[in-house]
Amino acid sequence: MNLSQTDRVVLILDIQSRAIHGALTIFSQTAPPHLIWTQILEISHNPHAGNTRLIKEILSAVQDITEASLRYIHINLEQNHKKRPINTIHCVLSSPWIVSQAKSISLAFKDNTKITPKTVLDLLKNERSSLLAGGKGQWSVIEEKIYDVRLNGYAVKDWQGKMARTLETACVVSVAGTVMINRFRQACSMATENHNIFFHSSLVLQGIGLHTASPHLPVYALIHVHGELTDVAIMNTMACLFLGSYPIGIQTIIRRIAHGLNVNQKTAESALNIHNRNHIDPSHGDHIATVVKRVSQSWLGGFRTLLISGGVENILPKEIFVSAVNQEDFLLEIYKKEYSDIKVEHFPSQCFAERVTLESYLGHIPILECYAIALQDLDQK
Repeated sequence: MNLSQTDRVVLILDIQSRAIHGALTIFSQTAPPHLIWTQILEISHNPHAGNTRLIKEILSAVQDITEASLRYIHINLEQNHKKRPINTIHCVLSSPWIVSQAKSISLAFKDNTKITPKTVLDLLKNERSSLLAGGKGQWSVIEEKIYDVRLNGYAVKDWQGKMARTLETACVVSVAGTVMINRFRQACSMATENHNIFFHSSLVLQGIGLHTASPHLPVYALIHVHGELTDVAIMNTMACLFLGSYPIGIQTIIRRIAHGLNVNQKTAESALNIHNRNHIDPSHGDHIATVVKRVSQSWLGGFRTLLISGGVENILPKEIFVSAVNQEDFLLEIYKKEYSDIKVEHFPSQCFAERVTLESYLGHIPILECYAIALQDLDQK
């Protein structure tokens, strides 16, 4: 594959709680992002292994995918003469590796004051300081996203240079453990310089990608299910209304089904697949259906509890987008049955198709395509 001098080779690393997605993407000045290679590594649950073991396995997976991407480049791209052939690496973090907060910050002035970028940045800087207070360097701010600026109580798109007595911003601030950030950076540093490795919140990037592809979405929810966790965001076109997570993911669900059926996890996943296709032997069907329903309700219960704890249980989204490494259709059906008056769907791949392209041999991985769209949008601002 030949690249122009202005094309950039970018590695996207989607670092979830128990899986790593990698995607090599070509960013061009004249074409949409183009995915040329993907790989996924999943880490199985080990009840006897603690956090130290999980961290070691995640870092090893990051390194393995980075090395695999370099091998692909060496064979397929005219970049193999470069010592570090990847221009940029974007590490996209899900919980538990990141904590994001949706905030509304306001400031009142004595007199009419000219609002400049520095005014807004100083407001964010003060909020950042309060967020990190007492951490003694344990946390690092990795991303700040401003969704909305209001002057004198009114949303203003072109706010720079305007006069106002009050300033309010709706924003998201994402922090991660400083030690883990340094270890993630070290795990992929063989592919590019350290200053070319950037970190992002998965939910924030998903929101940017969706808004770029479908700018007229109403209030919607993002449900990102992975490993042992589910991450949730509620957004509209102007702001991120809520961000949070709770400790039940797809591996948790399968493990609980295995416990309820008194089988191993592989058998439980097979039983779940058969249940989803309605191909269950009648002699076992009722028991499997009962266990699956009970586990599904516990997962939904975690979702409802999370919204109540965040004070957003009365904000009903018009649409829910569900993403998961596996069993995505099963998870969609749970929400469809529970929220029959809300549109529940996968990421809108038909919208993505206009803004990102793939090599013909690749299958669609919507979440990676969404990240690529978001990163291009951020790059153009």
